[in-house]
Amino acid sequence: MAQAIDQADANDNPIQAQQDPSDAIENPSIANGIQADAAEISKNLETLNDLVKQLMHFVRSQRNQSTAHEPNSENNNRVMTNMEKCATSAKSIIFPMDGVDVTDPDDESVEQNQNGRTWSPITSHTYGTSIPDRSSLQLDEPPIDIELQIIQCLRETADVLLRDNRYAEAKALFMRVQIRSEAKFGNQYEWKDDTIKSIALINCRLHKWSEVEEGISMPFQGRDEVLQCLTLEYSIEGKLDEAVNVLQREEMFEGRDGTVRRITEDFCRQKKWEEAVRFAQLKFIGREGSLEVVAAGFQQNGKWEQATMILRELLELQMARNPDRPPVETIHAIANAYLHQKDFMNAAEWCKDTVQRRITSVGTRHILFYHTINLRAQIARQRGDSEDADSSRRLIPEEMRNGMLS
Repeated sequence: MAQAIDQADANDNPIQAQQDPSDAIENPSIANGIQADAAEISKNLETLNDLVKQLMHFVRSQRNQSTAHEPNSENNNRVMTNMEKCATSAKSIIFPMDGVDVTDPDDESVEQNQNGRTWSPITSHTYGTSIPDRSSLQLDEPPIDIELQIIQCLRETADVLLRDNRYAEAKALFMRVQIRSEAKFGNQYEWKDDTIKSIALINCRLHKWSEVEEGISMPFQGRDEVLQCLTLEYSIEGKLDEAVNVLQREEMFEGRDGTVRRITEDFCRQKKWEEAVRFAQLKFIGREGSLEVVAAGFQQNGKWEQATMILRELLELQMARNPDRPPVETIHAIANAYLHQKDFMNAAEWCKDTVQRRITSVGTRHILFYHTINLRAQIARQRGDSEDADSSRRLIPEEMRNGMLS
């Protein structure tokens, strides 16, 4: 009777009958499938376990090889400590998945308690982890690229050192980034140009001139910034030939014109007129302004011959830029420079030209016209023509005459 009732229940609920655990035991295909899944998961966990151990051994070997005398030992230790923490966290995840209390005999985190038993920060588990829980784990995620993470950590630390002007330490790390990146990715990797630029800029600051010149022999993104830095460092260190050579050789890099102007004006502020002339005579946009500054400096310091040379160069540039509007002020300055050199013939010729241009531009009742007439009177007086000097003076209003003519 009981057997009949059981049979009836089984017929009424076939699903329950199929889920009877005894069926799985009696059915070899189901049992084999479960065992295969478990074996695959165990194999994946074992692989992860091996990778974590390799990472731990790598970190410890790097820390053992590092010495306190290295310029970047403090940063290396910090990077290695962070990596060791990552590896320890990975162990705490992997071992519970595997269901085993595992201790590495080389692990420094393993300690002995007072009773002599081994203690580990890893929580102990048993093989009782259920098959459904294990199968839900995402074991198909891509593995972490440890070498790439190391390279990125080195780059970040090197950038910080460079911003802090710790050039030697920064260069050592950038060199390591370059070597490790080429070993892993070959000759093409995303941060290649930035690494080359950083090393070249550091070499500029450290005055490793030959290394900089070698570094800029090939094109790379950021090369213009290195050229600016190189020419400025050359000029500051008094290596003017080298700076001029770079600026003559490299006429198209971004920031070149501003760099030449800056160097020229720096020398003018230092009253190093000869040095300023060397750069003011280079071809660059804005050269007129630099020539005006240099010419004014020569005039203020009584270097009239050099002033004349620079003023005539300036006049050529101005005439080429605007031939329909001659620069009268520059012509007036040239006549005055010849007067101070006692070259009265050239002074008179340039002054005559200036008077005609003043009349055309401002007329005969303008203060600029009176200034040029005053120059004409001075030239006449110094060459001994007092009649011409007096005639010129009468063209200047009396209230201005005594103030102008000394």
